[in-house]
Amino acid sequence: MLRTLARFCLLALAGCASVPMDYPREESYRMPLDTQSPLGRFAEDWRSTHREKSGFQTLGRGLDGLGARLRALDLAQHSVDAQYFLIKPDDAGQLFVGKLLRAADRGVRVRLLIDDVFTPRRDQVLATLSSHHNIEIRLFNPLSRQSPAFWSLLWDFQRSNRRMHNKSFVVDGAIAIVGGRNIAAEYFELKEDGNFDDLEVLAAGPIVDEIAESFDEFWNSRLSLPVEALGRTAEAEKLDLWREIMVEVVAGERSSAYGRATSSELLDDLFAGRQALIAAPARAVSDRPEKLKVARGTQEELIVGAALADVVQNAQREVTIITPYFLLQAPGRELLKAKAAEGVRIRLITNSLASTNHVPVHAHYRKYRRELLAAGVEIYELRADRQPGSEDPNPERMTLHTKAFEMDGTTLGLGSVNLDPRSLEINSELVIFIDSPELSQRLLTFLDSDLAELTWRLALNEDRRLRWHYRSGELEEVRSSEPGASLWRRFQANFYRLLPIEGQL
Repeated sequence: MLRTLARFCLLALAGCASVPMDYPREESYRMPLDTQSPLGRFAEDWRSTHREKSGFQTLGRGLDGLGARLRALDLAQHSVDAQYFLIKPDDAGQLFVGKLLRAADRGVRVRLLIDDVFTPRRDQVLATLSSHHNIEIRLFNPLSRQSPAFWSLLWDFQRSNRRMHNKSFVVDGAIAIVGGRNIAAEYFELKEDGNFDDLEVLAAGPIVDEIAESFDEFWNSRLSLPVEALGRTAEAEKLDLWREIMVEVVAGERSSAYGRATSSELLDDLFAGRQALIAAPARAVSDRPEKLKVARGTQEELIVGAALADVVQNAQREVTIITPYFLLQAPGRELLKAKAAEGVRIRLITNSLASTNHVPVHAHYRKYRRELLAAGVEIYELRADRQPGSEDPNPERMTLHTKAFEMDGTTLGLGSVNLDPRSLEINSELVIFIDSPELSQRLLTFLDSDLAELTWRLALNEDRRLRWHYRSGELEEVRSSEPGASLWRRFQANFYRLLPIEGQL
């Protein structure tokens, strides 16, 4: 018994062991636009023609999202700044990191900033990559390495619970990609057993400067720790192994992940004029790193949340919210209900219990469905399968991961933020607002044509009981309980609903 208690105390002390946040580091900032590079010339031509307006192309297909990144890395000549919540060591992650290495070999300065919670602990690999004279890697708000990650989270919860959820990718100061995707196979349509539906934009013009400035602020924050501070010894010879892997990958069959991604020619089509960016005024809104240093809910640091509330508050006709996780607290729900009472159409599109990858959030979100429906808010939940009525016993499972907001057919918001307490109060987020009737209409047209096919529409019957409605062609269904959800998922949802964890979700 005493021995067990001693071990427990040692683990507790290890979990509390300080992270060397005072490790020396140098500030660095984005490089100026290089008009001699292919991307730089493209961006300079855009700016000279469109002045204060930025340009946008949506990346709805996962393969376009990965393909655009890989092609941009091929074309990079002086700088790459990448900021992500999660990078996995799967096909997509290896391709992305391998292309970063290839760019660095050409003399490109690479800065990679990764949140430290969900990215697998591969400190040795990161230290080796960072040993390249053109690559610098920092981990945001890292956990102690003296104990398992879970233990570090538990014993240093107040600090370690605050995470960087921002996602941005800037190349040569010329183009940027912003949206909801992390770097992992499921975000890029590369998995066989389930993928995420997501949406990003590729951007050029003044908005790139704003995104780059946000990156610099996080990069130079005291919460961003150089990977070398973790004490792992770099193995420079392993860089040659990465180079060999990339040669094998690039030479692989077209059916490989690399081949499937590079079959996307979106970036080359833009350069050749076969596709055009949509010109529009836009602004980037980012939480500051200070949000993660102050007490949760400190009003002046809730920058992204305040911007989203303003969008809803100013709506005159309609607001469409697409979010994988919806768990607005009372003030947010009251705002939606008040706008609906004014005659503004409020549409919420989110995951069903069957499609979600975060059952605890759904367990608490469903407490508020009736009150929102009764107030006039429309709710649609994604079907988990894309072939209703099919005889396929194992249809591909789809999960909504898009974070998008549309207002009055004139404004589109897109970024990393979910409508839950974790995004709005605990973590940091990045979102861009684009004043473009054309982009807004594209989204609305898609929803008008495909929403009924892809989702269940929730409604209250005469007894105020929930019903899920689906209609596609001659197929019509009405369900009285969570459609497509297994008994195990229903049990989980009922269990999580009993736990007092809503504020942490």
